[in-house]
Amino acid sequence: MASQCSDRADDSDISGREAALAYYHATVAYNTQGDHAAAANMAQRSFSELSNNDSWLTSPPSSLSDRARDAWLSQRRQFQLDRLVQSAKAYKGLAESFGTAGATSSSAACTSRNDCLSRAIDRLREGESIAAGLAGGGTVARAPAYDDYYLLLAELYQARANAADIEPAIRAYQSVASSPLTSGLAASARAKLATMTTSLGQEAAKKPTASDAAQAIRYFNIAREADPKNVDAIVGLAQVQLRLGGSSNDVAQLRNAESTFTEALALAGTDARKAAAYSGRGAARDALASLTGSSREGAIEDYAAASQLANSADTFLLLASACGDRGDWSCADENYTKGIDRLKAEGAPAARLSETLIAHANVRTEMPAYNAGSVRALLQQAVNTNPASPDAVMALARHDMKAGNWADAEAGFKRLVATSVAGADTYKAEAYSELSKLTAARPGGDLAQAIDYADEAVKLDSADPVYRRQLCLARIYRGASSVTSSKFAGTCALGSSAESGLLQAMFEMRKAQYSSTNGAASIRRDARDHINSALDRVTPGARIDFDWPAKTSLPPVKTQAVLLYLREATLACGGNYTFNPPQTDGITSADYAAARTFLDFYKSRLCT
Repeated sequence: MASQCSDRADDSDISGREAALAYYHATVAYNTQGDHAAAANMAQRSFSELSNNDSWLTSPPSSLSDRARDAWLSQRRQFQLDRLVQSAKAYKGLAESFGTAGATSSSAACTSRNDCLSRAIDRLREGESIAAGLAGGGTVARAPAYDDYYLLLAELYQARANAADIEPAIRAYQSVASSPLTSGLAASARAKLATMTTSLGQEAAKKPTASDAAQAIRYFNIAREADPKNVDAIVGLAQVQLRLGGSSNDVAQLRNAESTFTEALALAGTDARKAAAYSGRGAARDALASLTGSSREGAIEDYAAASQLANSADTFLLLASACGDRGDWSCADENYTKGIDRLKAEGAPAARLSETLIAHANVRTEMPAYNAGSVRALLQQAVNTNPASPDAVMALARHDMKAGNWADAEAGFKRLVATSVAGADTYKAEAYSELSKLTAARPGGDLAQAIDYADEAVKLDSADPVYRRQLCLARIYRGASSVTSSKFAGTCALGSSAESGLLQAMFEMRKAQYSSTNGAASIRRDARDHINSALDRVTPGARIDFDWPAKTSLPPVKTQAVLLYLREATLACGGNYTFNPPQTDGITSADYAAARTFLDFYKSRLCT
């Protein structure tokens, strides 16, 4: 079928819309067969023969009645949208093929998993206005193509998993979750939305700030709305309420936590989840008793119930996770130890035991009672248990790098570079990124080698903004030919954000240090243009927190303060100018001092 459609489209007797339709049908057929490289090619050829803006698809005959005109437009829109969907499915299929055992790039259509996903997303976004015409409303029914479109768009955003993709993914899932159609897509969207936002809530809940806690609560509530029986989201919400109430001695918040844990108990279907809910409610009641002088009897009963239910590896480990979520590290440590002992006794798969050992090590990093060596022993055990696990190798290498065990860390990252497991390109890019940091941060670091490693990460995943930012910072940090060579001029052109504007200005200031007087003046003017543009876009209070060459290189610093300080530096370098950063609301002398430290670290403040 696919080859017949392709051959028909290639026939010299047809062209234009007829060829475009044949290529479209070939795209559908190739996607069905799983030949996504051919599907991507057919889709591109279809668009080349007939664009979505062609009047044949957008301008109904004037002779049609209003009803016939609406039907004509609906039919054309569904074709336009499905052609975009089929093209995106081809890119999605190519993305899924990257990193599988023995797989390499199977098509010139895209160069990495993230590149394929980005192309799929860009293709679908061309259809937003088309989809709007199929949403339905009033007496007009929603077209099934609308739900197909937004469900795929949500899945693609979730798969790409950039920070900026989270909200678009949520909105796209919600568009389908509320669908009046009975195709089953709405239920699928609700389930995927609940799973995604529960995971996001759990990650946000692990972070220490009040804004992270607020974000976690929002994610958990979205998950609960999508799936009111989602016990993990309810327990997660209760854990955040417990943490907030306990840290501020807020009785009302602690009562909220107690109530939410009770709700989770009513829905929990496994002993493991019941144990987590009993343990959390016991902690809430314990805190309330301390604050109000009431009896601890209810807390003691809940703790006892949790202990009685903890009779399996699953229960111990879920209880450990719940304790960790609320920062009760001793409880988490105790239950991870019991859970791991039970996994070993049960002969659990090596992969599961290895990932549990990693989680246990993460808990012990929070406990002063355990030194770096004892944590490393757990991570080494995780590697020994499942030598094929890239996650275990990565965790051990990162721990070694943080502890200054440079040789061991380097060996671990290089082992990942040579891996051939599923998703290999993703791990290789991460490993090259870490090697770049290690090579720059270790004593006597080799900056040229650090840049080469950062470049390798970008080559493997050019769509990931973190790797591109690291390469930009590495070139700024090294200076010399890394900034003066014309072939690197676009290194820091990372988009339209204020952060990108700052990086471009820093790159220009670094380049000016190696230029003649006249040349430097021109380059600094370019830097000011980037700064002024960035200042128009910067969000007051926003901070930059770069992790190259190390997460701990510098504390977060206000973006606006760095931009204003650097603008003054560009002017002062021209001579006959008094350096005087403006007094601006929300920017203090301490912020400017931090900005100077930041620019000095990346060697972007001085004139020469």
